[in-house]
Amino acid sequence: MDDESRSWVARLAATFPIAVIATDVVGVVTAWSDLAESIYGWSAAETIGRPIGDLTVHPMDAGVAGEIMERVLQGHAWSGRYHARTKSGDIVEVYVIDAPLYGPDGSLTGIVGCSQTSFGSESLNSPRWIALRHVASEISQLRERERSETARRLHDEVGQMLSMMRMEVEGLREDDGLDQDAAAHLQRLTCDIDLAIRSVRDLTDELSLRDFDVWSLVIRLYELADDVNRRGWAIAECAVGAGVDDLRRVSPDAAYAAYNVAREAVFNSMRHSSCDNVVLRLEIVGDWLVLEAQDNGVGISGSTAGHGRATMEHRVVAAGGLYEIHDRAEMGHAGTVIRATFPLVEGPRGRA
Repeated sequence: MDDESRSWVARLAATFPIAVIATDVVGVVTAWSDLAESIYGWSAAETIGRPIGDLTVHPMDAGVAGEIMERVLQGHAWSGRYHARTKSGDIVEVYVIDAPLYGPDGSLTGIVGCSQTSFGSESLNSPRWIALRHVASEISQLRERERSETARRLHDEVGQMLSMMRMEVEGLREDDGLDQDAAAHLQRLTCDIDLAIRSVRDLTDELSLRDFDVWSLVIRLYELADDVNRRGWAIAECAVGAGVDDLRRVSPDAAYAAYNVAREAVFNSMRHSSCDNVVLRLEIVGDWLVLEAQDNGVGISGSTAGHGRATMEHRVVAAGGLYEIHDRAEMGHAGTVIRATFPLVEGPRGRA
């Protein structure tokens, strides 16, 4: 683990009331906080340099632990309940966030795990969950640090270069003196450039999606509402009506699509609905994640369908979900409600 990552892990452990453990890429412990000792019984002196599997993994759970580690080493975060082994041999149920650690050059250097005794179905407004949400935010920022620069360069440098090339080709096509073959060749070139531009956008989206999970979704929904309020556009509210155990069943694809739908819905409301209030709601209903964005503006009848609505529907359908948009006048209220529903998936978890 490089010095910057080591300093960040130490700050995380000192700031939040959460047990923090870091390992290298093969699972050897490189950092162990004081609160980790209170949960697992091992002191830092006893753990540094030892495989994490020898300390917290019950032999019966080795397969599950291996699945989790493999997922994180592929660049994805994992969160959920896990039954860990303590120094005394007892089994303790903990809630864990595991995420990849990257060095200054962008290479994977290890794994950081933050844990607390199990939350069960504890409310997202509880003090412990609020603390854990702050931890998740810190981890999210660390994970995005390296890839955000790559995504920026793809968009700003490659994307802009391709856009300039397209403009030049369009200028050539406007020449009245072009023969038919040359015009056809320029048309094909325009199509090729458009494909390249879409490929750059897709790569940028994939970089974002790789680091996106349900923690990012919850954090960014709150940040989206805060941003609207800070800018004075409207009064924005965010309500997450699901326990942390249920939320861990949300797939990265669904989380990423839900956030983009929420963002598009909010900015459409700000631009077109003349609303002064917007509410975002996130719930788990059975085996479905339900996102609702509701405003008190002019409603569907007062605005025209545009690219924004089509984009939202495309994102929902591509993630295997269902998209609905309703005029709230049907319910005796002003405004519009957009509902996106996504299927849940069950991730690996410790033995019951």
